[in-house]
Amino acid sequence: MAILIGATSSKTFADGFREGYKSIMGTSAAIPEVPSAKRKEDGWEPYLSGVASGIAAALKRKASEPSR
Repeated sequence: MAILIGATSSKTFADGFREGYKSIMGTSAAIPEVPSAKRKEDGWEPYLSGVASGIAAALKRKASEPSR
C-alpha cells in the first residue's frame, strides 16, 4: 500500500476515494461512482477520509469477486 506523505488539504474526498480504490484494484481499474463525503472524521482531512473509503470499497469488491 502506498504511504501518503505531504499536504493533502488541497485535495478533495473524491480525489482520495479514487486514489484509495486504485491502490487496491490497480491503476487501470474502473472507478465506481464516488459516494458523498461522510461527516469529517475526527482529525481527518477530507482527502484522507476519501482514501479510507476508497480502500474499503475496493476491499469489499475484491471480497465479492469469485476466486480465480
